[in-house]
Amino acid sequence: MQTPASKHRAIVLTVVLVAIVIAGGIAYIIVSHQQPVSSSSTSSTITCGTVSSNGTEVSSTNCQLGLTFTLSIKSAAIAEGENETLTFSIRNDQTSVRTVNFTSPPNMPGGLNPSSPESSVYLLPTPTCVANVPGYFATYNSSVIAQELNNTPPSETCGISGPGASQYHFTSLQRITQTITLGGVFRVSDPSQPWINATLVPLAPGQYSVVAIDPWSQSLTLDFIVTASSDSSS
Repeated sequence: MQTPASKHRAIVLTVVLVAIVIAGGIAYIIVSHQQPVSSSSTSSTITCGTVSSNGTEVSSTNCQLGLTFTLSIKSAAIAEGENETLTFSIRNDQTSVRTVNFTSPPNMPGGLNPSSPESSVYLLPTPTCVANVPGYFATYNSSVIAQELNNTPPSETCGISGPGASQYHFTSLQRITQTITLGGVFRVSDPSQPWINATLVPLAPGQYSVVAIDPWSQSLTLDFIVTASSDSSS
């Protein structure tokens, strides 16, 4: 037969055990709810952003659109008279077939507006409506002055934002690539009309930057130098 004191202890013990069970259930619910959120955040941080590799390749992933933009150059140093090979690609990171609308290309160093027809003399490939990859290169010297890369007059170009260039269709995991060999720049007598009487000359010794853009506001930069050839006169 239980005494009043033993009954009281039994009641208190039961209440404590019930409280522990309830608290444990609440703690389990909170942990199981927060864990996926934490994992998703970590994955996003690892996947997105800009990653460079040994000075000759750089990539940027637009996680919102699922597109990866990559720029590479043949070498970080070439001799005077040699060519530099520039390659950039855009990869559809999604397994689905889709059409992605263009936004607007970012302005480039030196105030160069890629949507302006006049920019055609600075951009490679020549900005026509049928470029293999929706993006362009510009090359700058150490004074951040864009170098003339072609002598195509504005009337023969349509730019990134021109007709037929408002969207791009991707197949599943498609990668599109454009490769260009750059051996020189144009020199002109009339800077206001750089497509008139332009003369192609080899790249002079010095430091250069290649800037590539795509119409989804991604911009990539790589540097290379041109060294003087051994038979150059002093």
